[in-house]
Amino acid sequence: DLGNRVRLAGGRCLYVPEAVVHHAGSATLGIEAAGPVRLGQRNLEWAWWANTPWALVVLMAPLHLLYNVMAAAWFWRRGRLAAFAQGKREALEGWRHAVQKRRHAQALRCVSSGTLLAAMSLPPLVGKWREKRFLIGRSRT
Repeated sequence: DLGNRVRLAGGRCLYVPEAVVHHAGSATLGIEAAGPVRLGQRNLEWAWWANTPWALVVLMAPLHLLYNVMAAAWFWRRGRLAAFAQGKREALEGWRHAVQKRRHAQALRCVSSGTLLAAMSLPPLVGKWREKRFLIGRSRT
C-alpha cells in the first residue's frame, strides 16, 4: 500500500530480492495461519481498489481476477480457503473504507497511468506466481 502511494505521488520504489523484512504479525501468527491470510486478502483488495487508477483497474481487472482464482486454489490446498474467502468478504463489506482511501490516494497522484504501468513487471502476476509457486504447486520455503 505504501509503495503504491509513493509511486502515485511520483516517488520511486525499488525491489530488492535480497531484502528481508521481519514482520511481527507473520512471526507471531505464522505466515499461513488463518488470521494473517484473512487480513492479507482483505487488505490486498482495499489497497488495490484504493491505489489503482481507473484506467489500470480496467486494464488489470482480468489479471487481478486470475490472481484471486489462483490464490484461492493455493489457499485451498493449504486448508485456508475459508480464511481467504472471509478476507474477500470483509473487503466487500468494507468497500466504503476503500473508497475513502481511494479519494486520499488519488488526490496525491501526479503521474500518469502509463508511467505507473511502465513501473510494473509485465506480466504483473509472474512475480506473485513465483513467490507463491502457483505454477509448480509447492509451498514456500
